[in-house]
Amino acid sequence: MKKKIIKVLILLLVLVQAIDVIGMFRYIAVAYAEETVASSVKEEVIENDEKLEEIDTSTNRKEEIKETEISEKQIFDIPEQETIASEESQRLADNGIEEEVATVIENEEILRDQTYELVTDVYPNLNNADGTPKLDYQAGEEIALYSKLVISSGTFPSNQVKFRIALSKQHFAYFGVVSDGLTFPVTSELSGDSENIYLDITIDNVRTGMDIAIPFRVKFLSDRLYYGTKVPLTQTLYGQNGEVLKENSLDLEARTSNRKIVFGKEYFNQNNRQVPNEFVEDDDLISSDFIDEVPFQVVGDSANDAGDSLVEIKLTKNVIFKAEDNNVAWAYDESSHSISRMLRSSINISSTFKVRYQDVYTNTLDYPVRFTGSVNVLNINGEIETNLEKASAIEERKFFSRQVGDTGVKFMDWKDQNAKYYVEENQDKEISGGIRAKYNEEKGKMFLSKIEDVPTKVAEVSPFTLTEIWLSKKGNPTNTDKNKVYGITETGESTLIAEDLGSTAFSLKDPKPFVSFYIEFDNTVELNDLTDEVVLNFSAKRSSEYWEYLSENLSEMSHSAYNVGNVYYTDQNGDKGKDTSTSSVSTEKAVNDIIFLDKPNKSMVFFGEKFEMTFWHSIQNTTNPKLINPKLHIMLPRGIELIEFTHDATSVMYTEKKNFMNSGKTAIVIEPKTEWRLADFAKVFASHRSKLHLQFNNSASYGSHFIESYLTYENNGENGITMTQAGNQEAYKLSNVDPYQLLSDATERNEMFVYSKPISLIAPSSVFVDVAAKVNEQQGFVHGKTDFVDQGERFNQKISIINYSNNDVSTVTGINVLPHVGDLSTVVDKDGKYVPRGSDLGGLLDGEVEGPEGYTVYYSYDKPSHLMAENQQKGWIQQGEKIDYNKVTMIKIELTNGVLEKNQESEFTFPVKVPIDKAIKHEDKMVNTFTITTNDTNWIESRGSEIPVTAYSVKGSVYRDKNKNSQKESDEPFLVGYEVELEQEGATEPIAKQWTNSQGEYDFSPVPSRGDYTIRIKTKEGDIISEYSQSSEERIATDVTLDPTNNKDGIATVTLAPDTVSHTINMGVDSDLPILGTIELTKLDSVTKQALAGAKFRFEQADGGIIEKSMTTDAGGKIRLKNVPLGNYKFVETEAPLGYELDSTPINIELTDATIVKVTKENTPILVPIVILGSVELTKIDSMTKQALSGATFRLEKTDGTVVQSDLRTNEEGKLLVTNLPLDGYQFIETTAPIGYELDVEPVYFDITEASKTVQVTKENARKGEKIIEPSTIQQTGRGMTNRNGMLPVTGEQKLTYFIYVGYTVIFLLLLRMFSKQMYRRYRNDMLND
Repeated sequence: MKKKIIKVLILLLVLVQAIDVIGMFRYIAVAYAEETVASSVKEEVIENDEKLEEIDTSTNRKEEIKETEISEKQIFDIPEQETIASEESQRLADNGIEEEVATVIENEEILRDQTYELVTDVYPNLNNADGTPKLDYQAGEEIALYSKLVISSGTFPSNQVKFRIALSKQHFAYFGVVSDGLTFPVTSELSGDSENIYLDITIDNVRTGMDIAIPFRVKFLSDRLYYGTKVPLTQTLYGQNGEVLKENSLDLEARTSNRKIVFGKEYFNQNNRQVPNEFVEDDDLISSDFIDEVPFQVVGDSANDAGDSLVEIKLTKNVIFKAEDNNVAWAYDESSHSISRMLRSSINISSTFKVRYQDVYTNTLDYPVRFTGSVNVLNINGEIETNLEKASAIEERKFFSRQVGDTGVKFMDWKDQNAKYYVEENQDKEISGGIRAKYNEEKGKMFLSKIEDVPTKVAEVSPFTLTEIWLSKKGNPTNTDKNKVYGITETGESTLIAEDLGSTAFSLKDPKPFVSFYIEFDNTVELNDLTDEVVLNFSAKRSSEYWEYLSENLSEMSHSAYNVGNVYYTDQNGDKGKDTSTSSVSTEKAVNDIIFLDKPNKSMVFFGEKFEMTFWHSIQNTTNPKLINPKLHIMLPRGIELIEFTHDATSVMYTEKKNFMNSGKTAIVIEPKTEWRLADFAKVFASHRSKLHLQFNNSASYGSHFIESYLTYENNGENGITMTQAGNQEAYKLSNVDPYQLLSDATERNEMFVYSKPISLIAPSSVFVDVAAKVNEQQGFVHGKTDFVDQGERFNQKISIINYSNNDVSTVTGINVLPHVGDLSTVVDKDGKYVPRGSDLGGLLDGEVEGPEGYTVYYSYDKPSHLMAENQQKGWIQQGEKIDYNKVTMIKIELTNGVLEKNQESEFTFPVKVPIDKAIKHEDKMVNTFTITTNDTNWIESRGSEIPVTAYSVKGSVYRDKNKNSQKESDEPFLVGYEVELEQEGATEPIAKQWTNSQGEYDFSPVPSRGDYTIRIKTKEGDIISEYSQSSEERIATDVTLDPTNNKDGIATVTLAPDTVSHTINMGVDSDLPILGTIELTKLDSVTKQALAGAKFRFEQADGGIIEKSMTTDAGGKIRLKNVPLGNYKFVETEAPLGYELDSTPINIELTDATIVKVTKENTPILVPIVILGSVELTKIDSMTKQALSGATFRLEKTDGTVVQSDLRTNEEGKLLVTNLPLDGYQFIETTAPIGYELDVEPVYFDITEASKTVQVTKENARKGEKIIEPSTIQQTGRGMTNRNGMLPVTGEQKLTYFIYVGYTVIFLLLLRMFSKQMYRRYRNDMLND
């Protein structure tokens, strides 16, 4: 029975042990599953981040969320809190799906981070004088606005937001463009419906800390906005799923300009009014039957203005208004004796009104009649707009009678109308004139006796020379055939010109000027009827005396010469009479003049937006002269580039000249292909015929710019084409200021047309940071790429912060990482993306930063990071302390007192010096950027300031020109040891000196600065310099000439500049003397006499002039120099072979003939102790599979932490080998784990104790998320599985191990007892048997 009980107990203990082992393996599986599930849950939560906006992110709202609402957030799979410890949770855990618990915990953390602050606004970019936003704009005006977005605190739930700006079609004409050049990803789209236009601005990569303002432009409608019209604009910010986040509105206000009234005297010159005789009484009183018409105009400043015009005319008492006299309806106000009417809106509208007069006389000295006109603009209700002042004008009139029935009429005119101009070809051009004698109905029958022409003298001379004369008649006048024509000379002598003059012209054989000439009829000529008339006709030209007078006295625009015509007659009553009339002809200056204008089609643009500049002119062309050397220079400031030029390619050519006259500006020079006459110029620059298409590029500064234009031609002046200013209009002005030296010395008048046009570039953000550099005083600070700077040169760098927002900024921190080698800083490219700024070299800070008050400047010597947040934590020294500026790597600027106000700019400047370094290549550049933050979270980076650096060089060679052809042949050697000097213009001593090396070459690199230089190559005794023959890329020739000052040296002059950075100057010489020798040096071991390779020597002249800086002994221990001129030289050892002592004692050499001079240099070996070296091999394996792992990196250190080697990487077999390690203790530190594995920084220790032995070590890595669990450390972690009574262990629990040990002990004791009993029985049986 006992045996059975013991067997049962043993079986029970074995069963318990088996169950425990099973539990242990189950626990391991559960632990691994928990880790895997947790990792997958984390990835799932990240994937669901885009849907986080479905949870209300407000703190107050979060507190109100009910448990049932949380459970409904299916996008996050959030279970109720109570289920964590519930039986259902236990069941889920037991089934291995505890990931929901992890999801709950993860999402709780997300919810706690959802608190954020959001601010949006919309505001104009312009402010009033008092700093308030400008909200009133002219109808038709373009308006720049900003949409602002600020996100602070917490976590913003949406990766993308959208602004929608809604504008009424009733008030806005169109949207312009959204600005380019933004430093964050933005897209825009236009849409609309029947009432509104919508501009959608979508912003990606939205994050907490963002503080941006996006500029966009709109335009008021031109004909629907009355003065004071309120124009609403609304802005809505939408989240990623279309939910409304914020709304803003802005009320703009329309403005219109006033109009003026202009009477006829300004436009029609009718303030002196003629009244027909039939309406004039004998006492000159004007009859009330006379109806006078008064013209006027209403003129507006802009065709875009809405609102009709109300015109009112106040009349003087002597003016009679009758409605029936007028074709249009005028309202008459008897109380004010005025008339009024409404005119529709227009930029220019003409009208008239008709009146009669009472008690008004002709031929008065004063103006008896006055009209006072005024105009008011009407608002949308048809009422007078009181905000616009009434415009008034006055018209005064006086009258004279228009006679009828004159007896004599004098007339003159030019046969060719162009003959009136005072130009050489018109000197002999003729006028035609005459005196007409006609029947006078008031006087009745007349008897004509004489007709006379009397020119009015000019400067005591007659202005005309008579050339021909004839008589003509109408009707039936009698007795005209018999007559005589006389001329009165300057002396008073009467000369018979012709007799019996008829209709055939009589030409004078000897034309001369007469004081007067006349025709006398032998018998009086009877004029009996209204159709009867007799005309004395003549032709004449300007007299030579008058022409000479005009050359000196034609100071005004014209000069008139008058002739008086006298008709002598007897009337039917027998009374004699004389009727006199006057006429004149004018000589005018040859007025060929130009009024010229060009204008951009926009006043403000965004970065990247194209705009146009068109031309307009008003030309008076009289003789169509040729323009001599005409040129139109359009000066584009830095940052504006020409995209296209629309022009007539058959007659126009243009050139684009960068950095014109070192101004930093681009000149567009427009000129004729062949020639321009004035008519051609008018055609070329007709409205919209020629057009410049322009655009701002990334080097432009924000704010106002001026495009300058200069029109020049040499015949601008008295005898050419005059430039005329257009009053105060925006047109070209006359100027003799010539900043770009455009005027030719041959120009008649030292002046030109100048016009400057403003255009504004709108900044692409609310707080804008910028950089610029000044490398040229004339150009000032330049954005983007500057002109070249020379090595060693000093220039100024500027960094600036501009507040374009509608709020003051109280927190500003800016960091300027100075350019340096290995620069990791970024710059914003044209697409708004951050790219490496690409500095090829670094500059040296050469002085302190200067800036405005309220800011504190700090300097750092630390190595910069590409992360500004990290740079902010570096070591900083405040300005005012002792600073080693050349060691400064970063500059920090902090606003510590005050604020950065709206539209305020803070500028900081500091000097930078370019290093001198032979490693610098031409066009290597320094790129500087400036980065600021206004909230310690979001950093705003500037565009780059790029400063290209020059690398000048002068180099060449000296060769032996055996055949004296000034060209090196293949068998002609290069010559060693020729002294070459580099002299800078103005210097008294050479700035550099070299000797040609073993290859016969010299090289002055770098030459630090631009300028004029002389290269002097000194000859040796017996040398004859070859004749000058310029070298090329294909051949080496002789680029020097004999110095005339000493007839010995070869010299050449060169100019170094950014466009010519290198010159090669070679020289060939020949001599009858055996000038060339060879030198050979051999390096030996002082003990073994073996040749030593790798020793380095410097080869010098005897006076220390370096010929070769470094020459190395070859495998045979030799250095050989050929073609060395006779003279004294020396070798100086600069580096001994490995294991040998350095001996720098010079080896002097005297070369006296063309033989080989051989010298020897020995070196003593260095006795060194024997170093015992060993190796180590590390193997990297997977902790579970034991497979080899490649790609892990380690750092090898001594046990005291001294780094021996870094960046040791395991190969494909998972191994890395380190050799030649002295005996010592070492450790491997893992720095990078293989991909997908956890980093284990626990050192791997080992010792090198024997030579030539490789120590083997192993390092294991666990996969990420994988736990290595030792059986002795397994603990029960299942929820709800605790032993409530504490009596029995849970399967797999660590307590069970104690029962196992007890069980094994009991079993052992029982077995021992059973065995002992069995042995006792056998022993007893044996004894009994015995």
